[in-house]
Amino acid sequence: MHISDPLQPLPQPASAPCPGVAAVPKMVGQERSVVPEPPSDDPLLAPLALLHTLLAQLAATNEAPVSAELVIAMCARAVQASGGAVGRCTDDGQAVEIIASSGYAPGALDRWARLPLAAPLPLSDVVRTRTALFLSSPDELLSRYPQLTTADLQHRAWALAPLTVGERVVGGLMASFEAPRPFTPADQLLLTTVAQICAQALERARLTEIEREAREITTATIHQIARGPTRVPSSSSR
Repeated sequence: MHISDPLQPLPQPASAPCPGVAAVPKMVGQERSVVPEPPSDDPLLAPLALLHTLLAQLAATNEAPVSAELVIAMCARAVQASGGAVGRCTDDGQAVEIIASSGYAPGALDRWARLPLAAPLPLSDVVRTRTALFLSSPDELLSRYPQLTTADLQHRAWALAPLTVGERVVGGLMASFEAPRPFTPADQLLLTTVAQICAQALERARLTEIEREAREITTATIHQIARGPTRVPSSSSR
């Protein structure tokens, strides 16, 4: 699925209690606060401006695929990733399923759409161990995962991070790059921060879906009660 860049600059908030400070995501269930966007013309503060925009965009949706698409688009802008994917853990916690992707050839991810966590694969390892992984070249990737072949490699560098909420892992984020590249400490911090924000968005979407289902069940029950009990014909009336 091709994803256009949906991260458009947002208006500045009216008040500015902490100029130049990045917005920090709060845990799901807490009230969200937005800190004014720092100046984006400063190369040192530009990533903070992108994070601010991402937080504001994610606050406007409770749909997991939409949140994942926003995060992938952000990776393209923040670290010049040419591809990206977000995977979410299955309900039984035994696999991770890709819910959004961009920048890959049609069908390229079909065989990786559902990855068992026990599989010796980069995204599975990252989710299972809850540890980020940065692979700067195909040689580095193939030395760790010799079962892969160069035919599997559309890209030449990869950054992967787990999506965690508290003590739980909810999925994984992968960013892919067209050329080999090192990952500086700043790159690693930015990507893991994006992963944390993505995890919060996916958890909010999950809780919203649970609330929606509970509301539907409650509404159906109320309607059933209002109609009165269903009469079961007695054997004498048959």
